[in-house]
Amino acid sequence: MYKVIGADGKEYGPVTAEQLRQWMQEGRVNNQTMVQSEGAMDWKALGSFPEFSAPPVAGGGEAPPHRLTQFPVAVVILLHFLTCGIFTFIWLNLMHGKLPRVRANDPSAGKAVGFCFIPFFNLYWIFFTYRRLCLRVDEQRELYGLPPSNLRELATTHCIFQIIPYLNILLGYTIITPIFLGMMQSSINQLAAASAGTAPRRTLPATTVPAPGLSGPAVVAIVLACLIPFFGFFAALAIPGFVKARKQSQARRVINDARRLDAAIDQWAIEKGKRDGDAINTTEAAAYLRDGWKSVDILGNPYEISVVGPNQIRISPTTKTALNGVGVDWGNF
Repeated sequence: MYKVIGADGKEYGPVTAEQLRQWMQEGRVNNQTMVQSEGAMDWKALGSFPEFSAPPVAGGGEAPPHRLTQFPVAVVILLHFLTCGIFTFIWLNLMHGKLPRVRANDPSAGKAVGFCFIPFFNLYWIFFTYRRLCLRVDEQRELYGLPPSNLRELATTHCIFQIIPYLNILLGYTIITPIFLGMMQSSINQLAAASAGTAPRRTLPATTVPAPGLSGPAVVAIVLACLIPFFGFFAALAIPGFVKARKQSQARRVINDARRLDAAIDQWAIEKGKRDGDAINTTEAAAYLRDGWKSVDILGNPYEISVVGPNQIRISPTTKTALNGVGVDWGNF
């Protein structure tokens, strides 16, 4: 626990080391702020405490230390499955908010999560945010003498499997993502343990070039390369269904037209006193139809007209053959 003398000369605390680090990140205290540790009699500058020595950012200046904490790997993987991957998406992106920004385009936690919901742009953003998280964690690991975890390629694989339909469930959700999540959490746990109460062993090198990463065109190429075969696959599945649906619609139209013609003949026969076996006058029967007599169906094949009776009109066998196999009952026609 620590006590702090604020810029207004007043004493604050006691506060925990974690709270003090939070104040450093918010700019409420700095290396010159006078601090008294629990049990001590004298006051010292905050920068003289090794546990609060902040690593410099690239290009100069000081950055607050990371605020990553340990969390059981088994628990994060279990939560991944229990939440159908929602926990993984939120948990990993929130890590950005616990890391110091050393570049202008290092995202905050809110930005990392929010940009994932922008249509089309999110196809690029998920690659950027996960690969950048790996880079930022590795930089912190180097500050505390740990070897880099080198998870950026696994992060890329994770992103690819997230955007491919079906594979994102069969392989992404069940295998690739849990592996990436577990390895990332393990890397963070090592970093949190190594940095607890110790100062960084070295500083980040100054640089004026952007952090390495996939360019926009490269990400688009990866996405298209993954999605185009699946578009073709889905089209191959969908086209037969569209063809069948179209034939069913045509068959129903032919049957409905035949029923209307049959009903018109019945009305004509009743009013004219016709009996079974009498010839049918389609010109006179057309008077009982709003849109006139249709001698051919929508496929251009003629309806077969016989004599007054149960089978006075029939659908052309050619039409039945063309529309066969779509589950339509032709009835008496």
